[in-house]
Amino acid sequence: MDILSLLFKKQKTLINRGTTLIEVLVASSVLLLSISIVYAAWSSCVTNFNILSSHVDARQEVRKSAAILTNDIMNACYAYPGVTATIEDITYTVPAHGKTGQFLLLAVPTDETAKKYQIIGYYLREDTDAPDFDGKKSYDLIRYVNNGPDQDGNEASTAGYPITVKLADLKDGETRCIAKYIDKDSFIFTMGDNGTYLTVSPLARKQERYNQTPVEVQMFVTINMRNQ
Repeated sequence: MDILSLLFKKQKTLINRGTTLIEVLVASSVLLLSISIVYAAWSSCVTNFNILSSHVDARQEVRKSAAILTNDIMNACYAYPGVTATIEDITYTVPAHGKTGQFLLLAVPTDETAKKYQIIGYYLREDTDAPDFDGKKSYDLIRYVNNGPDQDGNEASTAGYPITVKLADLKDGETRCIAKYIDKDSFIFTMGDNGTYLTVSPLARKQERYNQTPVEVQMFVTINMRNQ
């Protein structure tokens, strides 16, 4: 019998023998190990993407709310320093010159002659649906807008100047949340000594996504008031 015949006979024997249990177990183990490696790599990519997405979302919302604040403050003609007023059940305590606080009231002209203007207010409102962070409650930054006062006279105004507006008589204003997850202890308006600028220090947004560590973004914004 030649060598080729022996090899063919041996190969035929191996084929007829089939697969042993040990071989099946080894193959299964290799397959499971490969799947585990692929899943670990995929899970790591998803986790990193979610963390990055949380940070990006937080920064984008901070920039948007800071842009709204900046626009309102730069165009304001009066900032009501040191005024305490209740408007539609919200009591605003605006910081005096050189002082700090968590409320803001602005009069913003709506035309070039400054005969018409909006009263815009900012305040924090507790978000009862948001999770607590380090034992602290979360707050929404609320923007209040009232389009009522003008120099032609209405029930909230005794003359054509913001300082004479009867703030307590304002009604039917609109409110909108411009930032969520605010840390109340870290949100401060600072009124400049001469009233020509305001500092928001800081505008902090905290967000928890996908069971990751809470994201905290802080932005220090000093804004010059164009009209005084």
